[in-house]
Amino acid sequence: ALHLLSLMDDILDLSRIDAGRLDITLETLDLAALIVEVTALTKVQADDKGLALLTEVPGDVPPVRADRSRMRQILLNVIGNAIKFTEHGTIRVVTATDSDGAIVRVDVTDTGMGIAAEQQHLLFEKFRQLDASHTRKHGGAGLGLAISKALIERMGGRIQVRSRGQGLGTTVTVAVPVARATLLGAAPTAVGTVSAHPSILLVGQDAAARQAMATALTSS
Repeated sequence: ALHLLSLMDDILDLSRIDAGRLDITLETLDLAALIVEVTALTKVQADDKGLALLTEVPGDVPPVRADRSRMRQILLNVIGNAIKFTEHGTIRVVTATDSDGAIVRVDVTDTGMGIAAEQQHLLFEKFRQLDASHTRKHGGAGLGLAISKALIERMGGRIQVRSRGQGLGTTVTVAVPVARATLLGAAPTAVGTVSAHPSILLVGQDAAARQAMATALTSS
């Protein structure tokens, strides 16, 4: 039942993305705290397989501009995949800021099955599984990374994968824009086009209240 529910959620997200109806709400986000939260959740899965889940998050990671729930979804997917396709060894989650201070990177590196160079670009295709035998063993519909790529790009970031080859492990990098000083403390804003001169419709039976509200709005 949980597997089917997860599959339905992925298909619904994919449908919203394809229809351009997936809402993204950007806010100033403490990414370091979110990584700690997600690794605490996924540590149970790693412990069950006897894997070491290591986290390196420096204390000076700047806030990023992202959608909290969607960023959490991406991290859960990437770290969960690393655990799923690793039978022995270590999962390492390393966070760093680019030299220009504009991007925060989260590198999730595993010691798992690895990916051949000619197959790495296929990982972000919808319903793509590189090996049917792993699909039968671990489940999944091949939607997680495709959805993660669409989500992170909607937030102005990027995701990429690199591997030295089969059996040599994989690193997935999620890059997120740093929140600028002018945005720190700003209220969440939905992605979209906002008019510089919006129109507002006031509705109510009390004429005096309508007039008072209109005066307050036009004078602000």
